[in-house]
Amino acid sequence: MSQKLVSQFQLLGQLQEWVVKDGDRIKYLWLQVGNESYRLKLAKEIRHCLDPELKPGCWLEVSGRQAEKVKTGEVKRKIDNIRLLAPPADEITQPVPPETAPAKKSRACVLVCSKSNCWHQHGGQAVAQALEASLAEQGLTEQVTLKLTGCLKECKKGPNIVMMPDKARYSRVSSQEIPVLVAEHFVAEIALRALAKPIANDPASEPFPAYNDE
Repeated sequence: MSQKLVSQFQLLGQLQEWVVKDGDRIKYLWLQVGNESYRLKLAKEIRHCLDPELKPGCWLEVSGRQAEKVKTGEVKRKIDNIRLLAPPADEITQPVPPETAPAKKSRACVLVCSKSNCWHQHGGQAVAQALEASLAEQGLTEQVTLKLTGCLKECKKGPNIVMMPDKARYSRVSSQEIPVLVAEHFVAEIALRALAKPIANDPASEPFPAYNDE
C-alpha cells in the first residue's frame, strides 16, 4: 500500500470553469492561481449547496484536504469550503477600447440552461446527459466543455442550449438530436484544427534546401 501524506490546503484564485459529470453533477472546478491551473474535486457535502453567484471569472478562497503520495509526489485535493472574494485591486481596470483590445480565442463548449423549468419540466437534464454521452462517444470530451448556465431567456421553449463559439442557439431540442448537433458544430472544426498543426519531424514540413549550382 502506497503511503500518503495528508494535510490541509488553502488556495486563492479565479474560477475558470466547472466540470460536470453524470449529466448534471458539478464534480470539479478549475481554479487559476497565478500562472498555475488547478483541477480540484468538490466534497459531496457541498456540491448541492453552491452559491449561485459562483460564476467563471469570480475570485474564490477554497480550502480542504490534500493527500500526497510519498513515492510519486502526486497530490490530490478535495474542497470542503468555498468563499466568494472581491476581486483584487489590481484586477479592477478600465475597459480596453474595442479597437485595441486583444482578440481572445474562444474555447468550444456547450451551454445548457439549468433553470428549474428547462431542467426538470422540459427535459434539460436528459439533454445534458445526452451531450455528455455524445461527446464521449465522438472523442471530444477533452476538446469541448459542457457548462450548466442560468436562464437563457427562452423558458417556454426549453430545453435550451447554445453551441460555442458559434453562438448557435437551439430551443426545444431533444436528446435524439444531440449526436447530429455535436457532429455538425465540433467534429469537422476540431479535425481541421488538428490538420493545421505541423507534425513534428515530418519531412514534408521541412523547407526545401537552397539550390546550389556549383
